Amino acid sequence: MPIPAGTAFGAFEILAPLGAGAMGEVYRARDTKLGRDVAIKILPPTLALDRDRVDRFEREARVLASLNHPHIAAIYGLEEADGVRALVLELVEGPTLAERVARGALPTPEALQLARQITDALDAAHAHGIIHRDLKPANIKIRTDGAVKVLDFGLAKNLMSSAPPNASSEDSAATVAATHDGVVLGSPAYMSPEQARGHVVDARTDIWAFGCVLYEMLTAKRAFGGATVADAIAGTLEREPDWRALPASTPPSIRRLLSRCIVKDPRRRLHDIADARLEIDEALEGQAPSTAPEPRRRRTPVLFAVAGVVGILALLGSWAMFGARPRGSTVVSLSIAPPKGTTFPRDSGAPWPSIAPDGRQLAFVATASGGQQRIWVRPIDSTTPRQLEGTDGAIRPFWSPDSRSLGFFANGKLARVDVDTAAVRVLADAPYTGALAGTWGDGVILFKNVSGLHRLPAGGGAPTMVLAKTESFDPTVPSFLPGGRRFVFTRWHTRPEESRACIGSLDSSQTTCVFNVDSPVLYAAPGYLLFVRDAALMAQRFDPDRASVSGEPFTVANDPVDLFPAYAPPPFSVSDVGILAYAAAPRQPSLTWVDRSGAQLGAALGTGNRPALSPDETRIILQRRDVRTGNTDLWLLDRARGVEARFTFNPAEDQWPAFSPDGEHVIFASGRAGRAELYLKRTNGDRVEEPMGFTGTDPDWSSDGRFILYMASAPKTGFDLWAARLDGDRKPFPVAQTEHGEREGRFSPDGRWVVYDSTESGRREIWTQPFPPTGNKRQISTSGGVSPQWRRDGKELFFVAADGVLNAVTIRSGATLEWDAPRALFQTMFGGGAYAPFAVSKDGQRFLIPVSPAIEDVTPITVVVNWQEELKQRVPTR
Repeated sequence: MPIPAGTAFGAFEILAPLGAGAMGEVYRARDTKLGRDVAIKILPPTLALDRDRVDRFEREARVLASLNHPHIAAIYGLEEADGVRALVLELVEGPTLAERVARGALPTPEALQLARQITDALDAAHAHGIIHRDLKPANIKIRTDGAVKVLDFGLAKNLMSSAPPNASSEDSAATVAATHDGVVLGSPAYMSPEQARGHVVDARTDIWAFGCVLYEMLTAKRAFGGATVADAIAGTLEREPDWRALPASTPPSIRRLLSRCIVKDPRRRLHDIADARLEIDEALEGQAPSTAPEPRRRRTPVLFAVAGVVGILALLGSWAMFGARPRGSTVVSLSIAPPKGTTFPRDSGAPWPSIAPDGRQLAFVATASGGQQRIWVRPIDSTTPRQLEGTDGAIRPFWSPDSRSLGFFANGKLARVDVDTAAVRVLADAPYTGALAGTWGDGVILFKNVSGLHRLPAGGGAPTMVLAKTESFDPTVPSFLPGGRRFVFTRWHTRPEESRACIGSLDSSQTTCVFNVDSPVLYAAPGYLLFVRDAALMAQRFDPDRASVSGEPFTVANDPVDLFPAYAPPPFSVSDVGILAYAAAPRQPSLTWVDRSGAQLGAALGTGNRPALSPDETRIILQRRDVRTGNTDLWLLDRARGVEARFTFNPAEDQWPAFSPDGEHVIFASGRAGRAELYLKRTNGDRVEEPMGFTGTDPDWSSDGRFILYMASAPKTGFDLWAARLDGDRKPFPVAQTEHGEREGRFSPDGRWVVYDSTESGRREIWTQPFPPTGNKRQISTSGGVSPQWRRDGKELFFVAADGVLNAVTIRSGATLEWDAPRALFQTMFGGGAYAPFAVSKDGQRFLIPVSPAIEDVTPITVVVNWQEELKQRVPTR
């Protein structure tokens, strides 16, 4: 009988069942001493009388205790209470590989990334003389950050044990023989032939199982399936996998690896799992070894604190001086950290690394400790960057063709800056929207704003529409092709599977789409398109004259690259002379409770963004983005029970959640209708998601439940605030609609006021006005401000200033709204005018806020010189 929630087991409180198997029942539990959630694997009393089961249970504890590896779930202890034994294990959040495969075959890069981690885990176990013997997708967890954890060493065997290998019939009993209660130990679909026959096994049985797992990831089919155990075992002993089921994109080296893993004679099978890891590494790099491999090209990773930097800089300096690639096939890679005293901002694609066309300088955005977000420029052959004065609040820089100027967006404007003199010139209005992006051609700038793609003389003037945004078509992130008249862009759709890479022209409204993407696309000389797929930076052979692609895409960088929506500028850049720069996916911040001093209260709740508290503060709704797919869904955390569950499942982006005043519903924005619309869903488990009929994002609900406030965009004004009455005609009406881009509107608890942020003063500040609107508005903050949030009683307002410090403002509400000067509370990870999502407890004493990873975990910009040299070996020349 399952153990009820709330039951105490020693120092642990049982919270919820997680699963059950032949070797025990697994529960989620709370460690009341250390304040963390764990998994507890309990040997039921009915099995505690079986000496073999007890021995196996204790052996699992010893096995796990001997292993300490990031891809093997850890053990915290072996406990006993009231005569019941239990393993206290690491709680691994996320689906099993079996659950992931049930949704369909994995893309080849994702499958190989996961397989690589599995080989790491098996290699560590085998190095300790331990074989798993029950490796299968159900025993492999995929954490929310993409890390693999191998579970369940209950059938593991220590080959270094002093006991003779045939001391008992354990091997046979652990494979095909049924025990007295009818449980078959082991998993027939993944057993090696020698294991199925009950013979003594070694590490090669895990290699067989690994091959079966990798085959299943690539095909979504079992290598040896069957309706019964007997069918599965017969298939293992008598048949071959259907090799035709492997996708056409499977690299030849991986096909060869699979055939060497799933070979019935263990003498002919791959002998060491480390060799499988090498094969996967080669495939991920796109360099499958031939029968007579050529000498490996030299790839030199460089951190500037490491000895030998002088030689690298000399090489880069001579190359930069003459404007040519290094001779031969040398590929040089170096890492660039944020300048001292700064951090890279955490907005879409930040720090927006941008390589000059001549390859001599790298531009990026960094935020100083005082909150000033500016453009920095660093020569490739130097370790000393410099910031460009006058670029405060800058985002998304892009170079001029002569590599002497940069375009950028800041405070609702499109501007340019001369790199040598730092002289800044405003070119046009560009109200803030997440889609701002630009590219610079011969005397013309092509940029994206809320209404579409516009062209503009590089010296300034009136913008002219090139491609307009429509209900189902939003042209984003342009990149000029050779000749400066045609360009590649992403035709973005709120359903990522319908976004496409297309070719447009300054001279025509006709466009040609070439393939599906779910990320921004950039052109790279001499003939590639770069984009992100499954967290990998990919290159696709492209003929700019014919506007056509050929062959299969190839992986360019092995580091996982953050997949932001296709409307946002990419976290990578290329020069005309063979230099690539990209920002790998950073470690995600942890959602954490902190007090008014910023001190952490308890354990982190895991990763997440834009948290919202239910009125009784027992539940948290938040959004999480899958780094590999780029998709965002909502998750509901029940604080009372210590459990969490996915709340939305649509492949479109589901974002911006908010609770209803009674806590019975969540309102959120989703792109599932082809545009951002608001939806309503009950929190009681009902799967119905009701469209509300309002187009927009970032909703807020008045405390009396009569009104909603939300953000919508318009071609001329960018983001605006609108409201609708839910108990009336539901007709939306504007609350704040100017050319300054109003965002993040929030009702006061008494419903009489609205606060929001706007660039009306020249930068993002917090403003307020009465509700319903009268046109009488006033500015609250004076040192920049974003993301306002009220205390539940309306006596305090909180926001994040431009320097990233959380501020509190005492509020007095009467005939007019009055307030005291803002007071600084603590430094957050935010700054530079980006969104600063956090939630406030009803008494204003605690804040649920993302906390940045440690500084050593900040991902630097990677610069690769001569990157095409590696790609030449992967893409056949024409």
